[in-house]
Amino acid sequence: MAHRNKAIDKPIDHKPQELLDQAKQAEAEEDIETAIDFYEQIIKADDLNEFAYNRLLILYRKKKAYVKEVKLLDRGIAAFEKHFKAGTKHSKQITSVSEQLNKALGLTDKKGNRLYDPEPIAKWKKRREVAVKRIK
Repeated sequence: MAHRNKAIDKPIDHKPQELLDQAKQAEAEEDIETAIDFYEQIIKADDLNEFAYNRLLILYRKKKAYVKEVKLLDRGIAAFEKHFKAGTKHSKQITSVSEQLNKALGLTDKKGNRLYDPEPIAKWKKRREVAVKRIK
């Protein structure tokens, strides 16, 4: 599932959908450098566009640009962690019930800290470990 926010609807030079279409077209034509440029523009406009991150990570892996892959993963993980940490504000009652349920299901520790990362963070952390090993 791709995550989106309102920033993607703000055009850079082109409408984001046009950028996405151009990136896909460049990939189809095996013009990796152009596709990378388009995906980077999309991420600059919308730091929560999971699809653009995933495609860019694939292109970096194809090019064996593991350092760039790790930097992009760090950037994506930070953006999504910030997004999830901000969360939605609920009433005290809803927050309390939610915290109790999370503890009961083993999703948080006794202090209320998450034990598991939401997607795509968990997947990207595993991928980061692999990319770091390839750098060494």
